[in-house]
Amino acid sequence: MKQMVWAMVFVLLTGTMAQAQSVPPLVNYQGMLTDASGKPQTGTKKLEFNLYDAATGGSKVWGPQVFDSVPLVNGMFNVILGTTDAGGKSIADAFSAKDRYLGMKVDSGTELVPRQQILSTPFAIRALHGDPVGSGWA
Repeated sequence: MKQMVWAMVFVLLTGTMAQAQSVPPLVNYQGMLTDASGKPQTGTKKLEFNLYDAATGGSKVWGPQVFDSVPLVNGMFNVILGTTDAGGKSIADAFSAKDRYLGMKVDSGTELVPRQQILSTPFAIRALHGDPVGSGWA
């Protein structure tokens, strides 16, 4: 009985560790919207996001993802992009190449320029090298 309990604890902990180490296919994006005079916008806006393989022109590799009512606080907004776009494409697959640019539309207007290049985070750079296991681990 005691071995069964320990086996169950091991299975539960192993599942928890695997889940804790998985990378969610989500991207946090924050921005600021101003009017033509530079005054921060307020209220709510419809925002549409697309990812491209070039700063101008190029091909759309992901999107659109549309948020119908995003609150603006002193012009600032925050959205979570992913896991899939309107066509069911995974945002994780969109990052299979190095150069990606984010395009954004406000209230179904034309895309804002310039597109913003998506860059690495410190954790992503560290992941390139892995985290070697120290001695004494099997």
